[in-house]
Formats: sequence, C-alpha cells, structure tokens
Amino acid sequence: MSLAVDQTAKLLVRTGLPICHQYPIVSCAPAHLGPIPLVRMENSGTGYLALRDPTLAAALSLLGCLLVVVYAAWLRRMTWIAVHGVGLQLAGALSNLVDRLLAGAVTDYINVRPTFTFNLADLFLVVGMVLGVAGVVRALAAPEWAPGPADRG
Repeated sequence: MSLAVDQTAKLLVRTGLPICHQYPIVSCAPAHLGPIPLVRMENSGTGYLALRDPTLAAALSLLGCLLVVVYAAWLRRMTWIAVHGVGLQLAGALSNLVDRLLAGAVTDYINVRPTFTFNLADLFLVVGMVLGVAGVVRALAAPEWAPGPADRG
C-alpha cells in the first residue's frame, strides 16, 4: 500500500510540476498542498552532495532492500510495531529503487527548506526505522526475552 501511495504521488508530481534544476532551491516556484510546499527535484545519487553515480546509488538501494529483509528475518519474533516498521522500510526502499531503475533518478518533491527536499518513500524509511527500533526495544523489554537462571552464569 505504501509503495503504491508513494509511486502515485511521484507520478502526479512528474506530470504536474516542472523539474527544479537549482540547488539550493532559490527561485523555483513551489506548488502547495495545503501548507506543504512541493518542488520537483530529480535525485540521481544517494543524496544531494554525496555519491552522484546512479549505478552506485541503485546498487546501494538494492543492498538496502536486502538488508531490510535480513533484518526482518533476524527479528524472527516481531511485535506488531516492528512488523509495520519493517513494512514501511521495505516500501520506502523499494519505491526509491523502482525510481532509480526505471527513471534513473528518484523524484523528490516535499520541500521543507532550500537544501532539503524529500519524498514519501524517505518518510516511510524514517518512520519505519523508528517503529522497528521501538518494536525491538519493546520485545527485548518483555519478560519472555529476559535471560533465565541458567543464562545468568
């Protein structure tokens, strides 16, 4: 669901907004979705200032997707919080990977300041990470995860 939402938002942005070629953004006129300024940026690297090679960025995105799957398998017994977190992380990573593979760049559009523009997939990654960590902390705090008398040495 999150993957579809992000890809739909990116499609609407690609068809409705011109690309802003400035960094930092100074004179590109934003559209607004309520109070949220929208400016279309095409990001071929992994960040605005680092790793501009699109092939390396796609490889790192694929590695990130694989690491989320390994992380989910490592958790084995996940709380619902961690399940949602892993789902959001995977959706965000896959959505940005789809952009890199099909368009050669990730479409960013939520502009919060001249040097910071992101997309819903990025937001899903961050929220998913927070939920994943919260789920791990919650699971570790549960009594059934505490070491037994034989484990205490």
